[in-house]
Amino acid sequence: MMFHVEQLAPMICPSCQNKSFKPLMDVGDHFLSKERFKLLQCGLCSLLRTDPMPSETEIGAYYKSDQYLSHGAERKGLFASLYRLAKNHNLSWKTNLISRLHNDASYLDYGCGTADLISHCQSRGMNVRGAEPNSEAISHAPSDVRAAIVSPKEELESIRTYDVISLWHVLEHIHEPREVLLKLKEKINSSGHLVIAIPNYASFDAKHYGAHWAAWDVPRHLWHYTPDQIIPFLESLGFNHIDTKAMWFDAFYVSLLSERYKGRPAFLGIFWASISNLRALFNKKRTCSSQTYIFRLK
Repeated sequence: MMFHVEQLAPMICPSCQNKSFKPLMDVGDHFLSKERFKLLQCGLCSLLRTDPMPSETEIGAYYKSDQYLSHGAERKGLFASLYRLAKNHNLSWKTNLISRLHNDASYLDYGCGTADLISHCQSRGMNVRGAEPNSEAISHAPSDVRAAIVSPKEELESIRTYDVISLWHVLEHIHEPREVLLKLKEKINSSGHLVIAIPNYASFDAKHYGAHWAAWDVPRHLWHYTPDQIIPFLESLGFNHIDTKAMWFDAFYVSLLSERYKGRPAFLGIFWASISNLRALFNKKRTCSSQTYIFRLK
């Protein structure tokens, strides 16, 4: 497979609107293309962007692999097994979180992937819809929930509104996050909530693995956040930050994958993930490998 990324025009930081970025480090696409990319840091708020950033027409090529686990629940091996273990736990955790935010919530899972969460929510009697751009992912969704899934474009152009909208490890994939978040804001009912889960490059495991940290996942991850960017970003859009939840399982999966990228034994990933989680547990900001941020409309 041939990959090609055109150099896009200079971009504005979606969080603080600054136009100045400086090189931070070089990282590789260890997962698929083996290409090299740069992480550029906003000179004002320190949000990172992947450079060069594939356009919306180019980015699809970087997802075309049977091993892309978020679209491949039937894979075998340690990493796939750990992914499924964490996913099964997270399905219940996410569903319970949505239910606690609103009883009988109308709920949109924006970037729903293979719709496992939608299926799980529907089994609990919840009113849920999904938006997903990847037709292959939708083809793997349970047949009884596909009717509840539309494209992001169709959803954003619709007049439907919701009590809760979530982006579970989706925001980092979106080319124009400010534009999309503002459109999603218009679809949230009064007193409604926005739930965003993203990797955290301020975590211990990110610092430990450096350029080999699997959650960089360039160029599929276009933007890279810490609490110091994502919270002010959403507050500038008219949201109040009400809570942050650590995603403890993510550190293990990311660390195991990072060790594989380094060609080292998997058990080292379990050790470093445990260290990362322990450090996050006793840190006031709960700087876990991945975190879920809960926002409410102001």
